[in-house]
Amino acid sequence: MERASPYVVSIAWYEEDDYLCLSGCDGRGQATSVPPAYSAWRTEATSSVFALLEAGRAVDLVTVRAGPYHRWLGPRPDTRQARSHYVASCSAGSQAPRCGESA
Repeated sequence: MERASPYVVSIAWYEEDDYLCLSGCDGRGQATSVPPAYSAWRTEATSSVFALLEAGRAVDLVTVRAGPYHRWLGPRPDTRQARSHYVASCSAGSQAPRCGESA
């Protein structure tokens, strides 16, 4: 497997419907790791993307869809570390439908 370039940063990106689904609960009644307000998340995420671009980094936005993510997650808890691992696996060129299929 190729190592990721230190100049490319992969970032989880959410559409509002998926974000709202992910911010409520994980379908098993467990709290999730994302803040409840989509608008606040999007403002902060957009700011982070611009800061990375200004620093000379390339940004890989990885869309996280609720359905595929929850299927990938299985019985594990929904944590920042789990989402980072998911984004990294999708960014690494995984062609598995879990990374981009619709919920």
